[in-house]
Amino acid sequence: MLGNAGEALQELKQISPAARNRPEVLMLSWEIHAHSRQWIEAIEAADQLIARSSNQPEGYIKRAYALHELKRTQEAWDTLAPVSTRFKENWLIPYNLACYACQLGRSADAVKLLKESLRLGDAREIRTMALEDSDLEPLRQAIEKLS
Repeated sequence: MLGNAGEALQELKQISPAARNRPEVLMLSWEIHAHSRQWIEAIEAADQLIARSSNQPEGYIKRAYALHELKRTQEAWDTLAPVSTRFKENWLIPYNLACYACQLGRSADAVKLLKESLRLGDAREIRTMALEDSDLEPLRQAIEKLS
């Protein structure tokens, strides 16, 4: 919480080996690695989270995000798109897929996915976030027209 990822990782190492595989610990591990921009380690934490909690969307979302940060956007898409129907009520999945589609040059798909995200979540909050998201910059005018 104080921004020292190294110390946070040391604290995580003090957790018993059995408890390190708990989803909440894996999520914390991912957050620490992401904060430090250690994306490979973040992917490893997300992979473990998926293995332990495949019925929850967080591991897939976090894995895809880390891949995207490594400029492996097609792999991010390939991670998240197949599970989008399993977690069809989660607004963040179509939002992130919209970001990936936009970066992959698939603007029409990106707009469609963003509309789906707006339908599922707090439309005002998501629209505001989308207008500030650098991944969606090419769609700025289209986003401004969305309600």
